[in-house]
Amino acid sequence: MNKVLKLKNIGKLSEAEIYLEGITVICGENNSGKSTIGKALYNVFYSFLDNEEIANNQKSDKIGNEFDEIHKQLMFTFKKFTPSDEMFSEKYFSTIKKNFKARLKKCDSSNIEKVFDEYFENCINLFKINNVTEDKNFCEFDGLKATWKTILVNLCKISTEDIVKDIVSVQTEKVFHGQITKISCEEAYIEFYDDIKGKLSMNYSSNDKCTEAIQKFIVNSDSIPIYIENPRVIDLLSNPIIKSKEFIKTILSPSNSYNDIYGQLLSGNFAVSLTKSLKKWTKHSQSNDSRMDII
Repeated sequence: MNKVLKLKNIGKLSEAEIYLEGITVICGENNSGKSTIGKALYNVFYSFLDNEEIANNQKSDKIGNEFDEIHKQLMFTFKKFTPSDEMFSEKYFSTIKKNFKARLKKCDSSNIEKVFDEYFENCINLFKINNVTEDKNFCEFDGLKATWKTILVNLCKISTEDIVKDIVSVQTEKVFHGQITKISCEEAYIEFYDDIKGKLSMNYSSNDKCTEAIQKFIVNSDSIPIYIENPRVIDLLSNPIIKSKEFIKTILSPSNSYNDIYGQLLSGNFAVSLTKSLKKWTKHSQSNDSRMDII
């Protein structure tokens, strides 16, 4: 079974091809690119973890957030058309907003216009019932309706593939601290190939943005490599708590800023950070009645 990691114009490396067979040792002088290889291997897996589900959720959330803004603007416009001797209340529209927001978040480009038209008609009819106003005033709503509908349709047309590329770009920037591709390179990529599972690969432009993301097998949390940047961690592996898979996943997972796979553990004072992490783990274990799974 062959497993190969390929890099081109990533970090300090112009080109590299590493065959991963059992224990693979990479040695070299400082600043020669050893860490780049470890980060690239970690990144190519982590970037594809549940990314399609995350992309769909992000798209749904964008539509929901945009609809919130549209509804807010519609309520403001209703208030403008409400006669001065009448009171306008948004509470009449709360149920309509809740129901249609849930429906719109599940729409695609083929049906979102129809659902939005239905929402808009419901709001207009409800406003007419509760407010005495002339029909001629409502012609001003036609332009707003067309604009808002176009915004939602365009959001629906954003492909999952494009969102995945954005996710990969953001994740890679965290791992490499914004220094992904070599300066002035025309082509850059990270590729992992397993002759049984398939391929994971990501291509980057010169401005460090992912231009193509290819995933040929499913990545789950158990298959993500653990990248240890600080060798002092090895001295602590005799501690059964630190060897616990649950401890690694819960406490030692990568931080948002990404210092290394052990996140906050290795930042600042090492001993103090480890003590805090162990205390945090103890509380977690007690509250969740977790059992340690020793590696």
